[in-house]
Amino acid sequence: MWKVEVMKHIKVTEDMGVKKLNDELKEKIEDLEDMEQLNQDLIVKERKSHDELQEAHKEQVTAPPCPDHAIEAREAERDDDEDEDLHIHDD
Repeated sequence: MWKVEVMKHIKVTEDMGVKKLNDELKEKIEDLEDMEQLNQDLIVKERKSHDELQEAHKEQVTAPPCPDHAIEAREAERDDDEDEDLHIHDD
């Protein structure tokens, strides 16, 4: 009689182990599906960024060249900004 009880206990323990493994497997499958969706979202975002970058590059290449005085003005403005940064750090 005790052998039957031991066998029942072993069967219940095995069933609990199988159920636990099945639950873990379901959780891993859900995690995988979430990661696949995140990956798809990132791919779409990367493609959009790439397209925007290509468009900006196209515009830059086709834009007329900057006159020399505009370049000099930007350089002077940059120099002024650098001078301001130096004064800020001197205090």
